Amino acid sequence: MDRVYIVMGEAGEYSDYRSWPVRAFAAHAAALAFVEECKEAARTVPRQPSWDHRIPGDREAYDGRRQAYDAARLAWAASAPDPSCPDYDQPDYHAVELPFGRDSTALETAPARVRHGGGRRNYDLE
Repeated sequence: MDRVYIVMGEAGEYSDYRSWPVRAFAAHAAALAFVEECKEAARTVPRQPSWDHRIPGDREAYDGRRQAYDAARLAWAASAPDPSCPDYDQPDYHAVELPFGRDSTALETAPARVRHGGGRRNYDLE
């Protein structure tokens, strides 16, 4: 095996942008299938409730909505392909191909987008 495929998730933009590794695969087709599975599951993630401080009594109603959300989120995460999927923003997933090796040349030959985070943020490859 000379290549590995890392499925990456990303969400947010500008100062709240973040990316995270989800899972590694030896086969490109398996990584792409998992990307689609993550995208489909992200469409069903329970969203955090909000409350309006201008509406009397809404804070108390929020507490009930928050408890229901917490239970739904735990149930969703138990079977989700990416339990760390954020619920405040629609994430995107993609597969990154990297050379597989135990020596220092693996990082040197990695695509520039991975080495330097595509201009956004460095991935932690160590």
